Amino acid sequence: AGSHTQTITEQDIFDAFYAFGSIRTINIIPSKCAFVEFVNRTDAESAISQLRHGVFIRNCKITINWSESRQNDRVAD
Repeated sequence: AGSHTQTITEQDIFDAFYAFGSIRTINIIPSKCAFVEFVNRTDAESAISQLRHGVFIRNCKITINWSESRQNDRVAD
């Protein structure tokens, strides 16, 4: 989720996304973006599909995109 201001909290983001499924983590990068990690990929796909035109949180339009995967962050199954 990108294009947010410092006034948006982790709880605000949780409230906007929890309806799509279980959230593993929310990581906010102040004044830049936030990362929402769902437990199940299908839940993330549903959120992106349904919010592809953005979502408003605290009167700020939030754009939704897939993050770029970082190979070093992957855990072997």
